[in-house]
Amino acid sequence: MYLVFYLPATVYPWLYFCGTIKRFSSISGDERVNEAPSLSGLHVVFLRLHNIIARGIRKETKYSSQEVFLETKKIVGAIIQQVTYGEYLPVLLGKKIRKDLGLDLQSRGYWRGYDPNVNPTVKNVIATAALRYGHSQVSIPAYTLAISHFLW
Repeated sequence: MYLVFYLPATVYPWLYFCGTIKRFSSISGDERVNEAPSLSGLHVVFLRLHNIIARGIRKETKYSSQEVFLETKKIVGAIIQQVTYGEYLPVLLGKKIRKDLGLDLQSRGYWRGYDPNVNPTVKNVIATAALRYGHSQVSIPAYTLAISHFLW
């Protein structure tokens, strides 16, 4: 199963149903894709990576479309984790915090510290702080562009 080579466009539902100007936006698996051009760009990059990997799996195996999709999803998810833990968090947190929290990637093998008894939920205050931090990473021109896009 291949995804399209670009992010498909759709009408903003709230503008469409209100009968106001019909603006087009991108659709993807994350409704926030239109909040910042950089996020849309990342979606396109990973969408295209998905398609490249899926083509390779399809060529080398006799998997069904569903099996190709699921295998590709695992690979792309692992790449996203590698980028997050191997490149983004090291710059964001620094060595000491990463070491203290056990967030460094292993050079070989798998992490064996999973504990099914740990509650994985996040407190609302932490989620809010992470959201605010994430929004602070969007540059003012990109944010202004996104807001003007919604208003016109």
